[in-house]
Amino acid sequence: MVKGAAEAGLLTDLANLLARVAGDSVLGISLLLLWIGGIASSLVDNIPITVAFLPVIEEFPKVSSNFGMNGLPHESLWRSIILGANLGGGFTPIGSPSNIIALNMYYRITKDSEKRYDFFKTFLRVGIMLSTTLMGLATILIFLNLYLSVAIVSMITTQLG
Repeated sequence: MVKGAAEAGLLTDLANLLARVAGDSVLGISLLLLWIGGIASSLVDNIPITVAFLPVIEEFPKVSSNFGMNGLPHESLWRSIILGANLGGGFTPIGSPSNIIALNMYYRITKDSEKRYDFFKTFLRVGIMLSTTLMGLATILIFLNLYLSVAIVSMITTQLG
């Protein structure tokens, strides 16, 4: 499926769209990948989400020189999709295999449909709060990583030059 989308040019189109939305900013693209990957991972397992976004990330250096060096994507893009896909699975009870197993085990124990519904609602409420907090922390981490690395490189080049 991913290969067909790549051959049809859809991944290049998606990379162009994300670059326009983010204004050619590495930080903007990184945060978009984090949150889109996280939200998608709340509905689909993290591995297919990551695999689907790999070719999109590889397209970014072709779209703009801001997003890569020597044809390789900026490391922040990889980090963002990995964090998003892994942290986003906690949003919903169906977002990761471990969540599905926990839900299934509870459903085996509890035959009362009202309790099952309450468990699902509670899981969803706690999952959204916890995953949103974790995604927020990941947002801060990506921001700090990008800007601290730029500041350090700038400081080193100033000292050397």
